[in-house]
Amino acid sequence: MARSSPDGETHAVIDLLPDRTAETVAAWLRAHPGIEVVTRDRSTEYARGVGLGAPDAVQVADRWHILVNLREALERMLGRLRPHLLALPAAVEQAAAPLVSTGRDRRRGTQDQARQQAGRAQRYARYADVKRLQADGQAIIQIARELNMSRQTVRKYMASAVFPEYPQPRQQASKLDPYVTLLQAHWDAGCHGNHPLWEAIRTAGYPGSIRAVVQWTMLRRPLLPDYRPPPGRPPAREVAQFAVPAAHAQPHQQATTSDLPGSRQLVWLLLLHTDQLDETKQQQRALVCTLSEVAVARDLAQQFRLMVRDRKPEALAPWIQASQASGIGELKTFADGLQREQAVIRAALELPYSNGVTEGHVHRLKMIKRTAYGRASFKLLRQRVLASL
Repeated sequence: MARSSPDGETHAVIDLLPDRTAETVAAWLRAHPGIEVVTRDRSTEYARGVGLGAPDAVQVADRWHILVNLREALERMLGRLRPHLLALPAAVEQAAAPLVSTGRDRRRGTQDQARQQAGRAQRYARYADVKRLQADGQAIIQIARELNMSRQTVRKYMASAVFPEYPQPRQQASKLDPYVTLLQAHWDAGCHGNHPLWEAIRTAGYPGSIRAVVQWTMLRRPLLPDYRPPPGRPPAREVAQFAVPAAHAQPHQQATTSDLPGSRQLVWLLLLHTDQLDETKQQQRALVCTLSEVAVARDLAQQFRLMVRDRKPEALAPWIQASQASGIGELKTFADGLQREQAVIRAALELPYSNGVTEGHVHRLKMIKRTAYGRASFKLLRQRVLASL
């Protein structure tokens, strides 16, 4: 992958490198002596390349990337703790209604549900492969290369004792919802016609059209003994698993149903200030912080954000020690990485430099590559990047 090298003072691109290896970076730096400051992300390849090619230059970690690494550590922690979060009293209360028994299911076609189930099976197989290789003692980077997966996903799977399910999306309320129980009672009594069912709930006050009833029955017809799927639809055995009535719902289906957001959304409850959260988000944060690990992680995350925002290098060492002593494995790993690069992290808190200019040019580089439709050579790409300034 090509990588641009802009000047931190003039903001102009000096050169475009053909790849991101330490050897390429070191060779370019040796050919351009006199560089005093180098900003970079947390990549070990860049750190090694700068150390080899410009050992006297001051390396400055990019503050945005540091905060991203903190967020990723918190996401992994929340993923690991998700079974405990779903077991909290309020979360269990939200999960009281089975996923497959409400009228909202009618919005999702059977083919969409079949594709979703196939995707889950594929993710579960990948998860099983990661856990197998982890048990064999392989490292994250080895597993990522063997399975052709990102290191972030491998790290998340390794940290999770159970398969991390995707959170169920929050559904919009429907006019049919108050009448689902009545519909189910008529269905169980043998009334399977759309019009009779519609008339039954209309008598009870349902104000909507028959279309919602048709969509509701579509997911339940495959369970009927005389069901014959229309041409082009999945056979009954592929559809029936999604159309289980409430009376036959299994406990494991109910246990994974919750309005609790996924880790990528939940992590912002720990990072944002109270005045940045609405009342619902504040209630969710209070819920998840009933777990002691989450509460401690939230306090440490807030301290770290203030330290980076207010540029307080003197607070770095105490924060690292507190995180290492917190007992939270993900934060300890993050703190250990900061400790190994403490000089580079302190420089980020003391000096005004950042990777902002570089990231802007990287986005422009991607735009130029897209306009070439993947056909341009590196030589042409380099000329276009340098000539367009």
